[in-house]
Amino acid sequence: MATIASEFKNSTNKISVSIRKLVYEETETFVGRVSRNTVNIDNLITEICEKNPAYNEYELKKFAKDLKAGILSNLSNAKSVNLLDLGTLYIALSGGMKIAPKTASEISSLTVKFSPSKTLTESVGKLEIDKIVYADSAPLISSIKCLWDGIEEKAVKPGKLVSITGDRLKLEGTECGLYFCPVAEDGSAETDEAKWLKCVVTRNLPKTLEAYVPDNLTAGEKYALAIKTRPLADGTYSVGFSETLKVAE
Repeated sequence: MATIASEFKNSTNKISVSIRKLVYEETETFVGRVSRNTVNIDNLITEICEKNPAYNEYELKKFAKDLKAGILSNLSNAKSVNLLDLGTLYIALSGGMKIAPKTASEISSLTVKFSPSKTLTESVGKLEIDKIVYADSAPLISSIKCLWDGIEEKAVKPGKLVSITGDRLKLEGTECGLYFCPVAEDGSAETDEAKWLKCVVTRNLPKTLEAYVPDNLTAGEKYALAIKTRPLADGTYSVGFSETLKVAE
């Protein structure tokens, strides 16, 4: 277990929100990310022992380790877990399916989601937003070209290279990436990252990216490029979307 109690800063009941503008074709959408002041299990145990000196910090940490193992064991045995009455960890599908599955291999991969309890959601009801920050570091995609002969404009071919030019494009950080995301019937890009398909990037520069188009794009369908470039001060990533692209046969 990590031991960084000395780095922990006490939480307050005020938070800041970073506002970012997403430009998708002629539509502007504003999304917000709430600032984070993360408390880990060591911080919690230290705080509990300070309030209750009779508790043994070592024993609590050992119990927390065993509790973690128990949660993982139950999830791996296809059980949902009520987590201290704060909510439920449950097994779910990672995304939708374009066809009715006939075999297990055609079903979306499994993931774990969390459903908060009423008590948990009510616990943040008294928080105040004391600062709004507008972020202007979003990447800008100005052009996309498929590097394969015979592909029409605004189209890409699965498995082939694509070149992207623009501004503030360089990918940095552990969660950065270039993705193809589905486009809804109303023309809006899918914002659920679980449904994005990641590209293998071969060139990574501030004004130019080159990457392979994923092989599993559906021919004839429309997608948009989504790019997560670098983490901001609050830990969130700058995100930008391209215009609509068609997948060639």
